[in-house]
Amino acid sequence: MNARKNPHITDDQIVTAYSEKLSAYKVADDLGITPNCVYRVLARRGVHAVGLVEYRKNAERYPRDVQWKIKCAYEAGKSVHELVNKYGGSIYAVLQALRRMGGKTRPPQGKRPKPIAGKEIAKACEMYTSGMSQGAIGAALGYSQTVISRVLKEAGVALRKRAAANESHGNWNGGRTMKEGYVLVRPDPGDPIKPWRGGLAPEHRLVMARHLKRQLRSDETVHHINGDKSDNRIENLQIHHQGNHGKGTIMCCLDCGSFNIGHVPIASEAKGRNRD
Repeated sequence: MNARKNPHITDDQIVTAYSEKLSAYKVADDLGITPNCVYRVLARRGVHAVGLVEYRKNAERYPRDVQWKIKCAYEAGKSVHELVNKYGGSIYAVLQALRRMGGKTRPPQGKRPKPIAGKEIAKACEMYTSGMSQGAIGAALGYSQTVISRVLKEAGVALRKRAAANESHGNWNGGRTMKEGYVLVRPDPGDPIKPWRGGLAPEHRLVMARHLKRQLRSDETVHHINGDKSDNRIENLQIHHQGNHGKGTIMCCLDCGSFNIGHVPIASEAKGRNRD
């Protein structure tokens, strides 16, 4: 049983088409089947698939003097595509001719950087020492930041360390960011708090540490009284000493501020007024 996309194509049609085209892929495209199906039919009929061999043999058919010219031109800087346009054939044929002559192919170069003139090197160094960034220098002179960085290093200019994000950064948002509803900020060097990796610290713990003028212990948590984790006013913060304090709000007496609140029986006078 033949498993093929077009069951109406017979083995005889496949063999006949291959004998004319000598390419399993061309036969597959013409008949609407797969190349593997063509190869299976040829093997079943005992037909030797020589199409690829003949193609490569024809593609490699350069005279020896042309092969040597291809090698010399390639080593002089010509690309494979330029050699194909000049001598004909295919990319495969040019590469095979190059290898037969003992040549080696170059690794892919990608887009080569634009060379920088000598007078612009001095100007780039002067602009960098005056305080301009590498990206700004590249935009002014018409080069990439990578080229400017390489030029500065080759000229012996000491590069500045990347500064922390500040107002000059394009994505500056005031130094505040959000994570899981909490506000993270960058503390000052003298603040009584140890920042996380990346230099950020939770703002609610920073506000409480500044209020207490000391660093919070690991078993101390800061709770938001009104439940809003972004409201980091000191009036809305409460420190807990028993570890995780859970979620929700804290109820207190709005008159005296006492947290001693509980369930009590309703007074009889209030019951009488409610019945009336």
